Amino acid sequence: MVTASHQSDPQRLHWLTPVELKRVMEAAREGLALLLWKDDVKVLHLRQLRPDTEYFIGRSDDMSVPLSWDGRVSGLHAKLVCAGGEWLVTDDGWSKNGTFVNEERVDRSARLREKDVIRIGRTQLGFRAAAGVRDLSFTSTDTRTRTLPKFDEADRAILIELCRIYFTAEPPGQLVSPTNKDIALTLHLAEVTVSHRLRRMYARADINHGKNANRTALMQLVIGNSVITARQYERR
Repeated sequence: MVTASHQSDPQRLHWLTPVELKRVMEAAREGLALLLWKDDVKVLHLRQLRPDTEYFIGRSDDMSVPLSWDGRVSGLHAKLVCAGGEWLVTDDGWSKNGTFVNEERVDRSARLREKDVIRIGRTQLGFRAAAGVRDLSFTSTDTRTRTLPKFDEADRAILIELCRIYFTAEPPGQLVSPTNKDIALTLHLAEVTVSHRLRRMYARADINHGKNANRTALMQLVIGNSVITARQYERR
């Protein structure tokens, strides 16, 4: 069976560079499902999926999702359609080489879930469900325009641990944070020190949404402005 290369796998850790991650976060702000793929020269493509529109995938340049560089893709290969709030990928015998979701061949149609990978020929396309990407949108003000506070070395160490799950979990991209106790244990700090420093960062960044929402907003701020990036976990 033909499979795509490991380097093109949307589920691979660090598949998105920090710059590409920001593009995805910005695209997700509208609350629509997303389709992500990289072409033969590793350029990221994004398609926002509107529930009232059908999206055709194929080698032809006339397709909604054109994969012209992939010789194993049929001219008309598959279709994405939203039905009852659920996104489906359909291959009703159109393709020569089949359509796969998480490496399982699609028999006419298959329902898509958050972080599923669609393989068309040798190209892999990452699906981001609207409900799944909603947490990536910015909840209050645009973090790109907000003045960033200064973070000292201790602050940055805490922020790295705060965002660790986002960058290192499989699959990555989940705005889930460890507890203050977990961060304190990892950094050999007192839990009260972590709590105090987080509260101080919230205040300096003008974040005031409530305990759990504050953590998410701080993560969005530092990830969206590349204060914390995937490269920091590669070095550690």
